[in-house]
Amino acid sequence: MSVTARKAVGSLPKESLLTLKINNHKTRFMNSFTIWSGDTYVDWAPKLVSTALTANAMLRWNGSGYLTQATDAAGQNPFAGVGLRTVASTDSDYASATKIPFVVPASDTIFLAPVVTGTLTAAMVGTYCDLASTGVGIKVTTTAQVGILIVGFISATQALVKINSAAQWKPGA
Repeated sequence: MSVTARKAVGSLPKESLLTLKINNHKTRFMNSFTIWSGDTYVDWAPKLVSTALTANAMLRWNGSGYLTQATDAAGQNPFAGVGLRTVASTDSDYASATKIPFVVPASDTIFLAPVVTGTLTAAMVGTYCDLASTGVGIKVTTTAQVGILIVGFISATQALVKINSAAQWKPGA
């Protein structure tokens, strides 16, 4: 049986609470891409200026070294990880390239992800799907981006996935 404890981390927003599994020390973040298993770490990088971000959405590198929210559009890979902060146009740092926290998955990291578009079936395990248009879940109706590998079936609305095109995990970097 797993015992969990929640703890706020530094100055992270309330929606970014951590859950620590005491019996095996795995870290989980309470968000749409919930860490199921594998290694992760939290990193900080500058966000693209004047761009709104949703906490718990998949982030990508924009090609100039800034994080922005990933979508199902072409050219979204590689994903950087899962963002831990909402940025709104009313925020004081909206127009600045301030650093924001995000979860970086390792190659063995498996996420529990909501199916936003389509209906997941057990036959889809082992196939690729796309990120949802919002960046907060998956859509199993298309495979144009092949950034998400389905590795397990939980229900028609929840999948176990690997982020196939995640940026290289570099501990201590």
